[in-house]
Amino acid sequence: MKSYRPPAVLLTVMALLCLAAAARAELIYPLAAPPVISGNFGQYRHGHPHSGLDLWTGLRIGVPVLAVDDGVVYRIKQSSAGYGRSLYLRLADGRQAVYGHLESFAPRLAQVLPLPAAGLIRAEKVLSSAEAIAVKRGEVIGYAGDAGTDVPHLHFELRDAAGTPINPLTNGFPYRDTTAPVFNALHLRPLEATAQVSGEPRERILTFTSAGAGEYRLPPVWLSGRVGLAVDAADRIDGSPRRLAPYELRLTIDGRPYFLQRFAQTSYSIPYANELCYDARLVAEQKGYFIRLYRWLQSTYFQGPNDSGDLSALAPGRHSVELTATDESGNRARAAFDLLIAPACTINHLDWLGTRQTPRLDVQAPGCREVQVAVDAAPLPGASRQPADIFRFALTQSPAPGSTVEVTARGETGPPVQARYFAPGPNRDPVGKADVLSAPAIEWGDSFALIGADITRPDAGLPRVAVTFEPGSQLVPTSQWRLYRNGDRLTLVIPQPSRFKQSIRVRFRWSDRRGDCTEQEISFPFNVARNSGYLTAGDQAVRLEIPADALFREVPLTIAEANPSAPDWGRLAGKAYSFSAAWEPLKKDLVAHFRLAGETRGRNLGAYLFDRGTWWYLGSPARAKLPMFGTIALLQDLEAPRIEQYDVGSGEQPVIKIIATDRGSGIDNKRIGVSLDGRDQPFEYWPLKDQLLVRLGGPLAPGAHRLQVELRDRSGNPAVFSSNFTK
Repeated sequence: MKSYRPPAVLLTVMALLCLAAAARAELIYPLAAPPVISGNFGQYRHGHPHSGLDLWTGLRIGVPVLAVDDGVVYRIKQSSAGYGRSLYLRLADGRQAVYGHLESFAPRLAQVLPLPAAGLIRAEKVLSSAEAIAVKRGEVIGYAGDAGTDVPHLHFELRDAAGTPINPLTNGFPYRDTTAPVFNALHLRPLEATAQVSGEPRERILTFTSAGAGEYRLPPVWLSGRVGLAVDAADRIDGSPRRLAPYELRLTIDGRPYFLQRFAQTSYSIPYANELCYDARLVAEQKGYFIRLYRWLQSTYFQGPNDSGDLSALAPGRHSVELTATDESGNRARAAFDLLIAPACTINHLDWLGTRQTPRLDVQAPGCREVQVAVDAAPLPGASRQPADIFRFALTQSPAPGSTVEVTARGETGPPVQARYFAPGPNRDPVGKADVLSAPAIEWGDSFALIGADITRPDAGLPRVAVTFEPGSQLVPTSQWRLYRNGDRLTLVIPQPSRFKQSIRVRFRWSDRRGDCTEQEISFPFNVARNSGYLTAGDQAVRLEIPADALFREVPLTIAEANPSAPDWGRLAGKAYSFSAAWEPLKKDLVAHFRLAGETRGRNLGAYLFDRGTWWYLGSPARAKLPMFGTIALLQDLEAPRIEQYDVGSGEQPVIKIIATDRGSGIDNKRIGVSLDGRDQPFEYWPLKDQLLVRLGGPLAPGAHRLQVELRDRSGNPAVFSSNFTK
């Protein structure tokens, strides 16, 4: 990609345009180019919130970068990661402006940075107050590029005097914005075992409908229990086609402020704030950039300090909800809908009780106002309401074994709920094992477990269920769980135990058309991740260390053998293991310790994370940092790094560009060497572009030259590349 150097006349014109655009602003635009904001403050980034602005250069390298105001340059840095080439400018009022991904510094700044005579260029210079370099507003202090990233742009940050990143667009940065945000969708997530969305225990996404003039609508939303709202809203800004994050989101219910989310400032001390604010799983699944309108795990800089967004505090009935999305210029969009708070009617349990002379039938139906029962199509007299959501029916006689029992229940809202049973015979003990359910699976919610299974016999009625936590056979009261049947799918939602056990055991019991009882038992073993604890795979092959204060809470999860496909550049050295809480946010990295024995002994071994089809190198098998729960394994890297091509530039200060790739563990930047004609050279390494750059201080002499590159990947595979060329 060729560097862009505008002529002096154009540079003067662009500077005047930037000054004109800043007529009503405190700062000037930091590029000698038309203003285009391609990324804004608070926008989603994996693992951290975006703490500045991305300013588009039109894919050009070398666009002049300007001082936004008078100040002093007090820090200059070059690194292979992060912001690449960056400089730090302290303004007269104490605020700090940070410029990242520069192609080069202005000459009088570049000479301050001490560079090595050979090897990887990593350098930083922090200038004392006596050494700090004064610059004037509008002065060229560098040139935009793609150092440390893959697409040319300028990353610009503004920080307060204490170093806290603040939103540039509300702190004097010049821009023009007449475009309001838009509402895309609303996400509703149950946060407890008894919570429901439209009568179901699962999350839902509802799409907003535009009503014109920045207004959006949804049909009424029916909720029960503690449910979290999250909204996918986007902003646009004049001159940019890119999606941006809205500056502020407000949730108002019945005219009362309920939750505030505002991207005004952030902190480098809480990089996990991004995962608390955005739903990272929905981003990864490409369902949208949903921002939570409730406090999850802990408050962040972005949220009102006293706001919880807890909808379970709302009284039953209809409530008016208003969402507003506002950008930094005050442009606003509004979404409105009604929220109906009412318990969802479910049929949990049916019991045949009493004596032969005075039989009775108890139906437990949480959230229901009315229950009707018919035995072989003959309706039973009305029920008496009992505590614990029990509807009791007095019977004149016990029904014949195998009689069809139809139960219909109605709640305050939603359609009627129906369930079918078969009356048991006098022997209530199981006479055999049932095979009604297949493919059972467990998912963990915020404070509950959701167990699902397929029903293989459509004629099977709703089972009686008993849930225990093991060891200890701690019985979970029927009032604390919910049972749902949707077609051929059975779902059981149970709360997490107050003190975690080792497994959940569920017994499902059916009566058939003869009145005989059969039973199917399913167990779900699980582990619990705790701070300062360990998780160990069943065969002791890997141990996961959880540092102190790494977790926000105790986390139930399943550890199981996994079967990911091996990469074509290596082989699996032993088994892969899945730690199921992949989307649980972490405050610190976990540490994986693999035991090397037998077939796992060998060269070029590394610990890897398998995520969405890609193997990511973590580190040494003995101690590898793990940024998330997921699937991990030992792999042997069988492929050495490769030099794909190189190009020798021309001119007074030519650049040799070398493309070096490694498909496995990645190139070790501490084990790279580049020499030209037998002399070691200083070089830059940009891993996102697979690029080594050797910037020669003067023109190449005519004649033959020899270039040699020595590499090793992080697993230790070596590669040596030599080539002769003539200039």
